[in-house]
Amino acid sequence: MEVLSEFQHPHVIQLIELVVEKQDVYLIYEYCEGGTLEDRITMEENQFMPYLGQIIEALCKAEAKNIMHRDIKPANILFKDGRIKVADWGFSRLMESGETTCSFIGSPAYMAPEVLKGEEYSLKADVWSLGVVAYECLFGVCPWSSRSIGALSNEISHKTLHFPQEMAISKTTQKILCSMLNVDPSGRPTFKDIRNMLTVKAMNSPKLSRSEAVLSCRQSRESE
Repeated sequence: MEVLSEFQHPHVIQLIELVVEKQDVYLIYEYCEGGTLEDRITMEENQFMPYLGQIIEALCKAEAKNIMHRDIKPANILFKDGRIKVADWGFSRLMESGETTCSFIGSPAYMAPEVLKGEEYSLKADVWSLGVVAYECLFGVCPWSSRSIGALSNEISHKTLHFPQEMAISKTTQKILCSMLNVDPSGRPTFKDIRNMLTVKAMNSPKLSRSEAVLSCRQSRESE
């Protein structure tokens, strides 16, 4: 819980008190009455994007302090008074600048490919995780759905990201998701980069067809 003591932010759950009794430790957090993001899948783009912006604000703050969450998923994103609270920092880690780690921690469906493979990973693994969360919130399913870790890793490596034809979203949002879900972590944006992409203009961008979206993501991969 040292990480939560490192910073406070309106969109990060607040640790109220830590109580130690003999061999037991009790963590008391602010009460978030609005449930989790998991309860709200699926949402329209114009409903979800403001929430994504709030999550990004919290993770920008963490990124600036070299804090990696390592378990970003809908169940760990809460609501209080209609506003986002990023919670469950129990797996988080304070990193040195440029540091990587190889600990196998998190929820497999939201793990970056480098984590699934047991490779070294950095803060960019959190960007991938949020990309999966964003996709799931918009389309109701994860972009890759294999149940075993090996099969999921293989699916990510060989199946191009695509968007359901019947649920069109803006061109800019699709490009943001493609960048966050880049299999090469060096090609992913930082949370600060993503915050800069989330503009009023982005919300009014024209929509891509499914074939255009697949082509866009495939070209992004081939250019790596």
